[in-house]
Amino acid sequence: MERRLVVFDLDGTLYKTESSFIPAVKQLLTKYDLPIPDNDFLLSFVGEPSSKFVEWFKTLNFKDNLISVVNEMDTLEIKYVIERGSIYPNVIETLEWLKNRDYAVALCTNGRQQYVCQILNKFGLYKYFDIIRYRYIGDDNETKSDMVREIITSLNAQKTFIVGDRYHDIISAKDNDCISIGVGYGYGKSEIGKADYIVNDIREIKSIVE
Repeated sequence: MERRLVVFDLDGTLYKTESSFIPAVKQLLTKYDLPIPDNDFLLSFVGEPSSKFVEWFKTLNFKDNLISVVNEMDTLEIKYVIERGSIYPNVIETLEWLKNRDYAVALCTNGRQQYVCQILNKFGLYKYFDIIRYRYIGDDNETKSDMVREIITSLNAQKTFIVGDRYHDIISAKDNDCISIGVGYGYGKSEIGKADYIVNDIREIKSIVE
C-alpha cells in the first residue's frame, strides 16, 4: 500500500496569524510613534520568509538598532501567541482523523523555530506531526519546494498532498509532483486559483485525500 502524506502550512492554514501578529506589530509601531498600516498590508507578510518583513522594517524610522527592534517584535509576537493566539475551527479534529487512518502528516512553514514551537506547544499539536520543518535562521535561499522535497524523501511518501493558503504552497506542490489543496479562508485568497482543490473548511480535505 502506498504511503500517503499530508503536508500542512501553518500560518493562514492551521493558525490564525492575525490573532497575534497584528497586535504585536501595532504595539511596536505605537511605541516608536510610527504610522500603523492597515491590516491587509500587514497580513501580506504572513507566510513569507521573515526577511521580507525585516526589509520593510528597514524603511521605517526606528530610533533603536534594527536588530533590537526585530528581537522586540519577536518577543511581542510570542507574548500575543500565548495571550490571544488561536487556531482555525476543526484543525484538531482533522489532524486526529488523518492520524487515525495512518496518514503521514508533516508541517512545513516559513515561520521561525521559537514562533512555531510556541504555537505547537500552546495547542498540543506536536503529537500529530511526523516531521516539523520550519525555516532556519539566515537560510533565506531555501524555498518551500526544497523543504517539501526533504520531507517527502524523509518519509518515503508515494502520494503527497500539500495544504496551504499562499502561492509558496501551490508552487511547492507543483515542483514536487504533489496534489495541492488551497485553503480559501487564509491570507492568499488571490494566490490559490491554480490549486488542484480549494476548500473553505479544513474538514473538506478528508474527502480529497481519500
